Amino acid sequence: MTRARRVCPIPLLAALLAGVPWISVPAAEVSEPIYCLAGDWPNLPAGLELGQVAGLGFDPGGVVYLFHRGAKSWAGNPTLAAKAWSLMARLFEGDTSKDPIARNTILAIDPVTGALLRSFGAARFLIPHGLTVDGEDTLWVTDVGLHQVFKFSRRGELLLTLGEAGVAGAGRTRFDGPTDVAVARDGSIYVADGYGNARVVKFAANGEYLFEWGGRGDGPGRFNVPHGIAIDARGNLYVADRGNARIQVFDGDGGFLRQISGPGIGRPWALAIAGDGRLYVVDGGDQDPAKPRSGLLVMTLEGEVIARWSRYGYGPGNLVWPHDLAVGHNSEVFVGEVFDANRVQKFRLGCGAPARTD
Repeated sequence: MTRARRVCPIPLLAALLAGVPWISVPAAEVSEPIYCLAGDWPNLPAGLELGQVAGLGFDPGGVVYLFHRGAKSWAGNPTLAAKAWSLMARLFEGDTSKDPIARNTILAIDPVTGALLRSFGAARFLIPHGLTVDGEDTLWVTDVGLHQVFKFSRRGELLLTLGEAGVAGAGRTRFDGPTDVAVARDGSIYVADGYGNARVVKFAANGEYLFEWGGRGDGPGRFNVPHGIAIDARGNLYVADRGNARIQVFDGDGGFLRQISGPGIGRPWALAIAGDGRLYVVDGGDQDPAKPRSGLLVMTLEGEVIARWSRYGYGPGNLVWPHDLAVGHNSEVFVGEVFDANRVQKFRLGCGAPARTD
């Protein structure tokens, strides 16, 4: 099945005339966060230094998977106004080579003890980005430098590759800076082809191209860096439309359902739908050094904020450019940071000291 990209000449007006809900979330203060930092996690081997932690996932068996960039640092211009896709020309600041990262970039970590269980991915990736664990217990990762999507077994066996290595493009066989993957119950694959093409592409379970939607813009169904995606129990797709500071919700065929935005959620960088049926969101801020902001939110799928905690900073429990998150069986939240924080932190419910620290 092949479908043309959906294009509406006046998308905002069309949505309003159709009665499409636009949910605005006002700013709200949370006096006492319900989450707090688990300061004794992780416990990685001596000498293992994390790079930018770009992707996180949680498998059905309870293991946390982490995707990091080693010695490479993809920081680029610190403002979204410079247009995120232009960063592709600059690539790295730390390690300026375009060689694959030498060390293992995918780590499996015990969610309780923080111990390293296994690792793989050495000499394979250029710029690690998103990581997703599907219902079949396999891992999906995106590389915005290679412009590819990979499917692995938990032990590191390569099962499927989408995209052409090092070749940016569009259409059925190429990506331009793919950011994240979501996998439906029937095995269908949704790829957020975020930085260059600003689209979502759907593939069959075997990797066959089905259709796509999106394109750059700020109307319904358009994107400005679709950065993270997740699927709810009904098969609806939630997209963290980072550049437009909103979450867009679609049905499985790409039909626009609603938008969630406003000062109460800030600028969503990543999101996850947990087993408790709630939506967990990273507010990574506006990448503006003069007005830094970070935070984590728990929401209903309709956009009601249940809790917000943490803030910008390098101290324990604070966040610097939080890039992705994963949610465990007990609603524990694991968050990875990029820029120069290079860490992963774990938050849990009611564990003593509040997550907000100065």
